[in-house]
Order: sequence, then C-alpha cells, then structure tokens
Amino acid sequence: MNLKGHLGTSIFAYTIIVSPIFLDIPISEPLFIYLLIFMIMGERLVDTIDFQILKRLYDEDAPYYEYHRKWTHGLLSWTLISIYALNSGNINLIFFVFGVLMHLSMDVLTGKIPLLIYGSPKIGIKINNLVELGDKFFIPLIMSSILITISTLN
Repeated sequence: MNLKGHLGTSIFAYTIIVSPIFLDIPISEPLFIYLLIFMIMGERLVDTIDFQILKRLYDEDAPYYEYHRKWTHGLLSWTLISIYALNSGNINLIFFVFGVLMHLSMDVLTGKIPLLIYGSPKIGIKINNLVELGDKFFIPLIMSSILITISTLN
C-alpha cells in the first residue's frame, strides 16, 4: 500500500480508538495530538527503516523486493513487542506499536509479510486494486476522521 493509504487508514483507526466509544480522549487534550504523533511515527517507521537504512546495507541499486518487507515487517517480532508494550502500560509505546500494526495489517491486505521474524513463511491476502484504493480513499478517510472528531466535541 502507498503512503496515503497507510496514513489514511491509520488516522481513521486512531480516531475511532480515541473516540468516546473506546478511550474518550477529547481533542482539546494535548494527549490527543501527542498519541497521534506516536502512532504516525510507528506507522512510518517500518518503511523508513527499509528505504533509508536497509537499502544502503544491501546495495543502493538493489531491487525493491530484496530489502522491503523483510526484517521490519516480521509479524512474530511485532507481536512480541506488542505484548511487551501492553504489559508495560506505557501508553506512548502502545500507540507507537499500534501504528506499526496498522501498517502491517495494510501490508497483509496488499501483499505478504514474514510470519516469523524474517523471510519465509509469509502471510498475506493480496486484494487486487487495494493499493490504488489507498490513494482514492485518502481524502474520505481523513474527512471522516475530522467529522468524527468534531462530532465528539462538547
């Protein structure tokens, strides 16, 4: 999935989680923006490491598939980190990991990620055209997030 698709779905999911349905964190609270920043940092981390660090470790001219969705996308490793985050009670870490898991869930829908820590076996449900839908639904997802947030203001 592309950048817009990842950000749009992550921000929409974040809006639902912090809404009165679940955590009830008002937009007027600094915590609302603070946690959103941690979530976006986690969501962007996995690809940033791939494209900025791992690409250089492999080779600047290496094909995309040689370094993308390898070390940074391992489901088992992020599941273990998620368990640690939940047990730690550190809300910053929890929302950071939430961002990563949102990223991974979108990648599962558009391709495959390592089931363990690296390499094979892989898990994924490739839904054709979902990558393109990320671009098309970015604005509606963001607008929905804004409307949900506004509707919760008292």
